[in-house]
Amino acid sequence: MEQDAENFVAKYDKFQRYGNNMHRPAELLHSVIAPWPFMKWGMDIMGPLSQAKGKKLVLLNRYKKKRSEISFGEISYADSTYKRKLITSTPYHPVGNGQAKSTNKVIINNLKKRLEESKGNWLEAFLGVLWAYRIIAKTSTGETPVSLVNGAEALIPVEIVEPSTRYTQAIEESNEEEMQINLDLLEERREAALIRIAAQKQVMERYYNRKAHLRYFKIRDFVLKKVFQSTRAANAGKLSLIWEGPYKIHGIAGKGAYELETMDGKILPSHWNDVHLKRYYF
Repeated sequence: MEQDAENFVAKYDKFQRYGNNMHRPAELLHSVIAPWPFMKWGMDIMGPLSQAKGKKLVLLNRYKKKRSEISFGEISYADSTYKRKLITSTPYHPVGNGQAKSTNKVIINNLKKRLEESKGNWLEAFLGVLWAYRIIAKTSTGETPVSLVNGAEALIPVEIVEPSTRYTQAIEESNEEEMQINLDLLEERREAALIRIAAQKQVMERYYNRKAHLRYFKIRDFVLKKVFQSTRAANAGKLSLIWEGPYKIHGIAGKGAYELETMDGKILPSHWNDVHLKRYYF
C-alpha cells in the first residue's frame, strides 16, 4: 500500500510541475582535446560593456581549444569550401562554452583593475590586457599561448626599458638561428603540453563523473522541460512554474541532447540538454 501511495503521489501533475530543480549532472563529462593550436575555436559573447570611444565592436574567441563538456546539440553546417564544421552547444547549457567563458572572465577582471572608474576607456586598455593574457603560462599546458604558436616566448616591453641579457646579447644572425631551433623543437613542446592537458582532463572527468546521476530518455518518452526566465510568465516571481510541458521525445541529437515535440506534434526549434529535462508520469 505504501508503494502504491508513492506511485500515486509521483504521478500527481502539480507535484511534478512544481518539483525541485535537479542540480546533479545527468550525463558523463565528455572532454575534447585539441592536439595543436587553432584546431578548435570556442566563442562566447562577453556581454554589454560601457560605450567606448570610436564605438568599435570587439568579439573574443578562445584560440586554442574549446572545452566541450556534457554534449553537443547539433551540427549547424559544414562548409566544404574552407573545410569548417560549426558545432553549437545545446541551449541554456553554458558549460559547453566553459573555456571561452573562463577566458573572458579573466580578461574582464583584468580590465576592471586597469580602468577603475574610467569604464569608457576599456578599448584603450584592451590590447594591453590581451597581450598580458597571451604571455602568461597556463596551468593546463605549462606554456604560454605565444610560445605554443611561435615556438618562443615574447619579448615584453620591460625587457627593452630595463634591458635584459636576452635583449642586449641578441644579434640578428644568432637570433635567427635560435628561432629556427625553437621551431624544430616546437612539436615536442606541443606534445608535452597535450599530455599535460590530457592528464588534467582525466582528473576533471573523475571528479565530475562521481556526482553524475545518469538519465536517459527514449523516443516517445514524455518529459517536462525546465522553465527559464525568458519563458516564465510575467510577474510570476517565486510562485511561477518550475517545469513546463509535457513534451514528447521526438529524436536523439547526441550525447544527452534531445529533440522535443509538443503534445500537438509541433517540433521545438532547438535541441535540449537532459540536465534540463525530467521524466513525466501520467
